[in-house]
Amino acid sequence: CLTVEAAITANSGVQVTYEILFTRTDEGDRVEILAPESLAGIRARILPDKAEIEYDGMAVETFSYDNVIHLSVYEGRKCLFRSNFSKATFEQMVPGEFLSKAILSDIVYQYCDARGIHFQASICVPESVSCYAVELVVDEHGELTMDLLG
Repeated sequence: CLTVEAAITANSGVQVTYEILFTRTDEGDRVEILAPESLAGIRARILPDKAEIEYDGMAVETFSYDNVIHLSVYEGRKCLFRSNFSKATFEQMVPGEFLSKAILSDIVYQYCDARGIHFQASICVPESVSCYAVELVVDEHGELTMDLLG
C-alpha cells in the first residue's frame, strides 16, 4: 500500500490550493480531495478498465468519448484530400477488443517526401500507455494509404 498526500496550487486568475490524498492498493488506486472545503470528500477510484467518482455516497461510473478529427490537405487553394476520422476508421487494422476501450487520441503531421504527406494517428486507451500507431499518407493525387506502425 502506498499513500501520498499533496497540496497543488492552481492559478488561472484565481489562486486555489487543492489538497489531495492518493492511495494505491492491490484493489486499485483511490484519490480523495481534502480541500478546498467546497470539493472535500470527492473520491475517485481508478481500476485498470474503468473509473468511478464518488461523492456523498453516490458513485458515478465514468467513460471516455471518442474523438472525431477532420483532416484536410490543400495544394494552394485546391483541396486534395479531406475526411473525418474516428476510431471506427481503423477497425480493419486494430483489434476489436482493444478498439472497444480506445479513442482516437490524435493525428499529427510527421513529414513530407516523394510518397506524400505523412501523418501519424494514435488510437489509445484513455489513462493508459496502450496505443496503436497508424501512418496515414496522402499522395499528390489526394489518395490516402494507411499502414499500422510498429
